[in-house]
Amino acid sequence: MRQLKYSISLFFAVIVLFLPLIVLAQCAELPSGPQRTICQVVADLGTLLYYTGMALAIVIVVWSGIRYMTAGSDEQKVSGAKKTLLYGLIGAAIVFASYFIIQILRDLVIHYTL
Repeated sequence: MRQLKYSISLFFAVIVLFLPLIVLAQCAELPSGPQRTICQVVADLGTLLYYTGMALAIVIVVWSGIRYMTAGSDEQKVSGAKKTLLYGLIGAAIVFASYFIIQILRDLVIHYTL
């Protein structure tokens, strides 16, 4: 189980490290379909991932609240619900911060390349 958590964490760390390279790639035209640039497709994908991540964080926070309310006096269940709430809030903060960090990096790169 520990190895699986490490692998998932490593995968997401690599994604986070290379995402700015993908987002800030040159805007080449796609050969077919509506005339959209790769930058627009990546930006749309980033927006979709942002909203999906925030929705998932909200679901986790609500689920932890339900777990907390139904825990009663069982300390293990209360502790588990508090941990779930903490992880949900941390996840929401990471998703929220990553969106704005990418926007700031994009603006800086556009500003200094023009």
